[in-house]
Formats: sequence, structure tokens, C-alpha cells
Amino acid sequence: MSYCRFGGRSQVYVYRSSAGLECCGCRLKPRTHVVFNQPEQMIAHLAAHRRAGQHVPFKVIKRLWQDIQSHQEGKP
Repeated sequence: MSYCRFGGRSQVYVYRSSAGLECCGCRLKPRTHVVFNQPEQMIAHLAAHRRAGQHVPFKVIKRLWQDIQSHQEGKP
């Protein structure tokens, strides 16, 4: 499931895979793929992208928070 893709106004590509939440083609790290297990970790990572001046659509952060809330409420 993709949270956002490169293009338009997005400068990040974030998706969920069997490995976890992936920041594909990450411009912050020396490697091109960064994987996190928790949405909170990805939110912090995306904040670093924003601090670096890269555009991260707000909808990505919002969907990650919704995932956290759904998990806390016991929803799949």
C-alpha cells in the first residue's frame, strides 16, 4: 500500500511492504531504502525530510496517525 509517490508535489515515496514502512529512494540516508517497523518512526523520519526542505504531503502524516489510532482501537 502506497502512502505517497514521487511526483506532483511529493518528494518522498512511502509504502508498506512485508518488511515494514519503507521510504523508497530516501534522500536523507546514504542508502536508497529506509525501513521502519512503527508508524511513529516513519512520522519522525518524514519530519526530518521536511526539516531538510523536502515536500512531504500532509496526507501522508495524517494516514500514518490514522494507522496508529486504528491499531490502538484494535482495528485491522
